[in-house]
Amino acid sequence: QYQDSSGQSSCKSCAAGYYLNEFGSSSNVCKACPSGYHNSLQGQGICTGCGKGKYGSGSAKTSESSGCTSCPAGKYNDDTATEDINGCKNCPAGRYSNLVGITAIEGCTACLSGKYSTLTGQTDNFCQDCPSGFFQANSGQSSCKQCATGKASDAGQSQCDLCPAGKYQ
Repeated sequence: QYQDSSGQSSCKSCAAGYYLNEFGSSSNVCKACPSGYHNSLQGQGICTGCGKGKYGSGSAKTSESSGCTSCPAGKYNDDTATEDINGCKNCPAGRYSNLVGITAIEGCTACLSGKYSTLTGQTDNFCQDCPSGFFQANSGQSSCKQCATGKASDAGQSQCDLCPAGKYQ
């Protein structure tokens, strides 16, 4: 609150979307809540940050719905009070998501074992089978490992098997 006129018995309040964190101010120095923050009440000393999975969509916003936008599909945000869309992180290689507003990397779906993907920020399942002679035991990977000498695998396998009798690799 502030008062820019002398001799007054009450203070004025900053409008919703603005704040004043200086007590006893004699001038109207209300500050707009910055992008990534909002407040819905008059006379506030702070603004509330956008939640995880969202980013700011401008300053002086009066609600989370008007001031915060969900990160798009293929991205996630595990931070709060993010200023703009650049704070949304791509789902990493080996993961994808068609959902908006994801709040953690775990919200990005992992490619299954036996599969991989080198692409980031994907909204669809672009996971590919590991080729013959390669494997991937773990989910969410960006590459496959080559089978050791004396072992082989078909495409899309999570492990290599010993070569059958009479065959070698």
